[in-house]
Amino acid sequence: SLGFALGMPMFGKLGDLYGHRRVYVIGFGVSTAFSLLTALAWSPLSLILARTISQLGGGATGTAAIALVAGLLPADQRSRSFGILNMAGGLAPVLGVVVGGPAVDAIGWRALFVLAAIPAGIAWVLGLFVLGETTKRPDVTFDTWGGLALGAGATALLFGINRIRPWGIAHPVVIVCFVLTPVLIAAFVRIERRVQWPLLPLRYLRERSFTASTATMFFIGSFMLAPLMVMRLFHYSVSRTSLVLMSRPLGFAIGAWVAGHHHSTRSMRKFQLYGNGLLIVGSVFMVLGPIGRSLWLIEVGLVITGFSNGYSRTVLSSLVLTAVDDTDVGIATGVLNMTS
Repeated sequence: SLGFALGMPMFGKLGDLYGHRRVYVIGFGVSTAFSLLTALAWSPLSLILARTISQLGGGATGTAAIALVAGLLPADQRSRSFGILNMAGGLAPVLGVVVGGPAVDAIGWRALFVLAAIPAGIAWVLGLFVLGETTKRPDVTFDTWGGLALGAGATALLFGINRIRPWGIAHPVVIVCFVLTPVLIAAFVRIERRVQWPLLPLRYLRERSFTASTATMFFIGSFMLAPLMVMRLFHYSVSRTSLVLMSRPLGFAIGAWVAGHHHSTRSMRKFQLYGNGLLIVGSVFMVLGPIGRSLWLIEVGLVITGFSNGYSRTVLSSLVLTAVDDTDVGIATGVLNMTS
């Protein structure tokens, strides 16, 4: 998750400067290759390293995909395309859980990574021939020091949060991480004010569409805990848990599709309030379900939170891109997704 988060703004900016197709192809290739190497992991550390590098590549493709779509279409036609893009992203886990859960039980996780690399390799080859390049900016240099400061600040924050439970909040490393986080973020802001070509132009922070959308993305719920919750509450196998959770990505895909079609008739800000309201309702069900050990309440919560996530993310992407220049689509999308 950390690799995915850090990769998005860095590779998004590289795409803005040197072309998003190039970044997409390289990132997708790295992600596919190291996904395949994951099957050969000989220890927990090698598994984590392979997955981290694979997710760095995945971070490159996440921002480049949106930038490639944005570069092809005028602003008033992007919302529907973002809805389709997010819908595809929501349907992908459906296929993954339907095939992946039973496959893990039947043949083990190593073979699953090998199988996943095959369609990814085919998609990578197709991308070489299908994708067109975006505008490059050879006169602009990459803000290395700003990138390092932002990456270090995000790493300190996420690592500190991650270590609270096993080490305790009073552990010296955890304390150092939380002390370093604001220092590094302040250093990032100072660097951005001084360099000629900042990683993230700070003027965007004064745009409500950018700052409010980014802040909202921070509070959109995570799906990572749901599988553990279902397995521990009901003692289900991996296969059965996968089928139970399939409703959420399906809801996500439908929500993204609906959002893309509503944009032309409704205010995006009002639309975002609808998405956030649904997320609150779904979260209530996700609390009541485990308390009452009711699988049906959890299923309702999964569907509603999935729908609201797909609904909201499509709107947020469109709002952010209306607030920035076309030459900064990559970094803006990267920061939005890093926050998520």
